[in-house]
Amino acid sequence: MRNQPKVSLLPYYFKIIAYAITGLAILLTLLSFNEHLNLDPNIFIPLGKYIFLLALVFFSLSKEKNETAGYFQLRLKCLPSAIIFANVFFLLDSVLELFYSAENREFITAFEVLLIFHIYYLASFYYYKNK
Repeated sequence: MRNQPKVSLLPYYFKIIAYAITGLAILLTLLSFNEHLNLDPNIFIPLGKYIFLLALVFFSLSKEKNETAGYFQLRLKCLPSAIIFANVFFLLDSVLELFYSAENREFITAFEVLLIFHIYYLASFYYYKNK
């Protein structure tokens, strides 16, 4: 039997913090569209995006309420597929962008790759957990 590495995950209450951070990100994004407040959307929309990514990281790396040993194997099963999915998505997007003219190319950003990775990881983890 192989030795399983000791994995330190965030406590469960970080999921609650992640929900609060998601609400803050949505609030910042919505407030940036309010014309009466005179807030600069060039500051608050990216700030909301990065705060939302932080919430996804907290949500991905926190324990379940009733963490079992099977969840460790499930996390190990979902992690490589999420990495492969994000990389294939990035490579396909890069190849498809080569067919556009040089002025219209928009390569995928690191933020978008991380967002795709975490969303795919969470979706696959909860799919297999509830299967």
